Amino acid sequence: MLSLFKSRVFAAALSTIAAIAAPSFAFAQSGSSSITGTLEVIVKDDFDRGRSERSYFVRVQRDDALFELQFDRTPPGHLRTGPKITVRGRAVGQRMEVDSLDAGAEPVSATGDAEIAPAAQRRSVVILVDLINAKASSRYTVSQITANMFRSVGGLYRASSQGQLGFPADTDGNGAPDVFGPFTINESGSTGDYYAWAYAAEAAATAAGVDLSLYQHRVFVLPRYNELNISWAGVANVGCGGYCRSWIAEGESPMVFAHELSHNLSMAHAGTDPENDGTTNSAYGDYSDPMGLSRAWHGFNGAHFDQMGWFDGFSGAVSTVVSGGTYQIAAIGSDPASGSTPQILKIERIDTGNFYYLAYRQPTGYDGSLSGTYTQGVKVHHYRGSGYSATNHILTMTDGGAFHDPANDITVTQISRDGATATIQVTYVLICNEATPSVGIGPSMHLVRPGEIVDFSVSVTNQDSNGCPQTGFGLAQNGSVTGTLNANSMTLPAGQAGAASIRVDTAGLADGSYDSQLTVSDVDGVDPVYPTSGAGQFSIVVDGAAPTAPTGLGGSVARKNKVNLNWNASFDAISGVSAYTIYRNGVSIGQTGSTSYTDSGTSSGTTYSYAVIATDGVGNASPGSAPFSITVTSTKGGGGGKSGGGGGKGRKK
Repeated sequence: MLSLFKSRVFAAALSTIAAIAAPSFAFAQSGSSSITGTLEVIVKDDFDRGRSERSYFVRVQRDDALFELQFDRTPPGHLRTGPKITVRGRAVGQRMEVDSLDAGAEPVSATGDAEIAPAAQRRSVVILVDLINAKASSRYTVSQITANMFRSVGGLYRASSQGQLGFPADTDGNGAPDVFGPFTINESGSTGDYYAWAYAAEAAATAAGVDLSLYQHRVFVLPRYNELNISWAGVANVGCGGYCRSWIAEGESPMVFAHELSHNLSMAHAGTDPENDGTTNSAYGDYSDPMGLSRAWHGFNGAHFDQMGWFDGFSGAVSTVVSGGTYQIAAIGSDPASGSTPQILKIERIDTGNFYYLAYRQPTGYDGSLSGTYTQGVKVHHYRGSGYSATNHILTMTDGGAFHDPANDITVTQISRDGATATIQVTYVLICNEATPSVGIGPSMHLVRPGEIVDFSVSVTNQDSNGCPQTGFGLAQNGSVTGTLNANSMTLPAGQAGAASIRVDTAGLADGSYDSQLTVSDVDGVDPVYPTSGAGQFSIVVDGAAPTAPTGLGGSVARKNKVNLNWNASFDAISGVSAYTIYRNGVSIGQTGSTSYTDSGTSSGTTYSYAVIATDGVGNASPGSAPFSITVTSTKGGGGGKSGGGGGKGRKK
């Protein structure tokens, strides 16, 4: 691979690269359609106007086509780059008007919790891009971009994550930072087509010997946004699948690099909500975090520290407040392993299920540029606790100042502070919000033969909020069959789960389906008493009858002496036919779920006798089919062979 400095040798040649064809964007025709591919979520950051825009695409792997998704309503907020999805709707040119979205076997997280592990080295490449009418190389130097990406941004992440997460400069191991270019591409800045710019730049880099498969992050440094037909300073994938992209159109600002890479890592914006009414006043208004608007150089707020899991390995560094009292908070940036004082306090908001985050920061280290607005005392943010969701700064307290949430009866008062810690008083009475317990039973259905003993696992979860006392639950069954519970009751604290099991002996049960229900009720007589009970369904299907025998077995000789067999489907009224076993000369040679089979283990001049047996969903085997015999005659050029004898007429496919 070429280093940035070595790649300059190729600049003259690469400047003549012709236009590189981007993937086709359009369907062959409009109408009701479905597409399956990889989801890509994009956020554009227009810092000057204080606004952002999110876009959604599906990349179809068969031809690398990219389709933009259009939703009639607000798109689901949890969508991230990476999973394979199927989208159904109406294709209009290069866009898809979405009717439904299915993640299939790769579910899109409902909470967006699939974030980057706190201990990770993120392999990153930077590609400088010169367009036809605007050049990144005319504004930015190699050393400037290298310093912004790998010294400034890399250092910020190493310091914030306690050395757990970083962006190594030399992934390819050639001794130079992985910054390549500038590459001149045959694309105009007037189009604003950032994907086309990326495709062309990637092709140019690959032609120059850059192995892009090494990298998880592809960072494109473009000419400055005021030289292009764009208003955004940065664009990035939200989340990161096999790899993700960031586009930087303000390369002189390391904070723009940090902002867009943070989107790749599933961080959302740092806004403000001074009224604490759940409405963000300014999406970029929290200047104490790279996900806000400030170009000044500083670290992350407490909520983002917790989201990224950077304190997970330090006992007591993050503490959840469950009762009133006096608490100390150490300044973020102090060594979390050096003492027992937490650097982040969390208080659950019972009304929303979100959390208040309390943190204290001082103007030292990477926070040296923080204004007094954020360093005068304990900062209060709200954030849902995990996943891609905005953090919002509510206020920063001063000594004697207080934060009050009347809806949850929470009051926080700052008593004092110094350069290392702040002391607060919390008045907090946990509110009890009772909820119906949830019941899970697995598997939901057993297919069995008569007389078999089956077990169902049971999970019961107390869905009460943290302010509620523990609850005693009673478990009861009702339905067409009952089993033996290993526990008829359990006592669970709020939010906790308990396990049980049900064993059913099917001896004496006739063939058929049996449906039952497990009900979980509050039986301790202590408030809160649930108005409804939780319930889970389970079923047993008893099948002692074998499928009917396959009929009409026949076949023909195909090329290379193969025998193609086919037959009529068997029937099983209860558990259904699951497989057919094929016998040649009385010996099993294979299984199939269809009504045809090709035997490749035959020789010319030999006569073979075949039979087929059907098996149902619980393993009952049918009688064998009538036998079918066939003599394999050598074939030429795909002609049919001669068949004869046995229990079915030979048929050519």
